[in-house]
Amino acid sequence: MKALRIRPWPERRVPAHALAFRVANALLVCTYFNPNEHWQCLEVGHRVAFGYDHLTWEWKRGLRGYLHLLIFAALYKFLAFLHLDTPWFMAMAPRLLQSVFASFGDQHTRNAGSR
Repeated sequence: MKALRIRPWPERRVPAHALAFRVANALLVCTYFNPNEHWQCLEVGHRVAFGYDHLTWEWKRGLRGYLHLLIFAALYKFLAFLHLDTPWFMAMAPRLLQSVFASFGDQHTRNAGSR
């Protein structure tokens, strides 16, 4: 009787599977997760993109930086340009973008562990 031999996945499939998992997770998880820093990033990103929304005292006093939220402000502007600035897209697009970032992290963590 032959011993079963497990073949590893081809290297090119791993990033695709990591991205698929992260995107499915972003679309299917229905729990509410809203830490202060995440909320303020999206809220202020919306304000930068569209000119209205709430600012907390940290922003009014200049205690927070704009670098991270400018990614989401650009995303919101891009959605508006495509006329996709509906509530569903405005809520899901940041989650999907973050899933892409997380899948890159998955891939690079995997590569670092194999060195």
